[in-house]
Amino acid sequence: MIKNKKNGFTLIELLAVIIILGLLLLIAVPSVTMYIDNSRKESYIVTVKELVSGASNKINSGQLEAYDPSSTYYVPIECIEVENAKTSPFGDLKDSYVVLTYDDDGYNYYYTGTDTSNMGILLTYRELLDITSINSNIKNIRPSISIGNTTKIEVFDCDGTKHEELIEDTIMEGERVEPLPSDYQQTDYIIERQSSEAINSQNLSLIKERIEKISYIKVNEFPTNAIKMWDAGTTKNGKVMAWYVDENNNGLYEVYYGSKGKIYLNAYAAQLYKGMLSLKTIDYQNIDTSLVTDMHEMFMGNGSDYHIALEHIYGLNKFNTSRVTNMDNAFSFCGNLKSLDLSSFNTKKVTTMESMFREISKYNNITKLDLSNFDLTNVSNMTDMFSWNSNLTEVRIGSTRANNLTNAKDMFQYDGNLRVLDISKLKIDSSVNTVDMLDAVPYNATIYVDSATTRDYILNNRETFDLDSRITESNFVIR
Repeated sequence: MIKNKKNGFTLIELLAVIIILGLLLLIAVPSVTMYIDNSRKESYIVTVKELVSGASNKINSGQLEAYDPSSTYYVPIECIEVENAKTSPFGDLKDSYVVLTYDDDGYNYYYTGTDTSNMGILLTYRELLDITSINSNIKNIRPSISIGNTTKIEVFDCDGTKHEELIEDTIMEGERVEPLPSDYQQTDYIIERQSSEAINSQNLSLIKERIEKISYIKVNEFPTNAIKMWDAGTTKNGKVMAWYVDENNNGLYEVYYGSKGKIYLNAYAAQLYKGMLSLKTIDYQNIDTSLVTDMHEMFMGNGSDYHIALEHIYGLNKFNTSRVTNMDNAFSFCGNLKSLDLSSFNTKKVTTMESMFREISKYNNITKLDLSNFDLTNVSNMTDMFSWNSNLTEVRIGSTRANNLTNAKDMFQYDGNLRVLDISKLKIDSSVNTVDMLDAVPYNATIYVDSATTRDYILNNRETFDLDSRITESNFVIR
């Protein structure tokens, strides 16, 4: 008789099965965990978008009045009636706001907030809200960040009244705020006063005229191959470091300011790059300029025969000038610039723009200056502002009326190729010095002014500009 062989697994087979199951678990568990986490985050985003829609309904129905384009408005979520939208998948929402600005095109919405588990979203534009917006360990969110060119923060109470908060930071329209280091203190990230002085203080004055590029960057580790490195922060605690290298081996240097957090330009930015005549490129990829109050001679060359080599200023379109009062000579003798985007410039506090763009078109790159966004409310001095620009063909300036203007002497002197000149926002009468204001402006230029009074004042005071320009009443268009 043949006995039946007993069926079963050997020890080796069992071990193989266990190993295979373990490998499957290693593969499956993270995938399942990630799927669950992403699902929860997607639910979070749905909740946030419902809150934004709820705030939009309150704004559009007139329950909350937010019509001031100079304000960033914060609406606390407890004031928004949205069912089941006060809890995230991670915890109850707290310190959370729908944030908005208003302009001629309507409202722009953002969200910022956190929950009881410290999962949250830093200030993020509505169109950028997705699961990548959600970060862990977000704490102490409060209204302190303004958007774009707004100059104040207003926080709604649930009865519709508003109170102001102090601005500590600013982002541009359509951006999101990136997470900052947990030990972040703004004062630790302010660059010491005036970079040229900083270089001199490090015994680097010999390279000042051989710097060809300056970049402000975010880094996790500082380089080890720098020719020279120094602490460039005002608090000297190693949070902002600067160094220079010769990347092209051409005897010209690239200077970097690096930090793990956002770098702040010092309030005093006057003459910041003056004397760096070889400087061709400035890159503002990781810089906040909201503290700057003084920009006089900031990018200036050293005179007609010593134009700065500067060709590109990357990030200038995000430059925050809401606190700046002085822009004298800011871009004078920058004749090598390829372009100049000043669309973000908030000039509401500026009082003087003397020689701001003198000889900026010397090498025929910039032929038009559209400064129609400039707030001229407090500007009193425009002496020599656009003079000696023989290649300029069009200038438009002003979004608000310059009622405080007292000096427009030599303003467009020797701009012999101007074809379009819009000065309709300038109040020009006997109280304004207009000596040589339109000297050499050509006979075929079209000049937009605010009134017949301005036109007649210019025409009846011909001693204020070159008679050979042959400007007549037909050159003027009243807006």
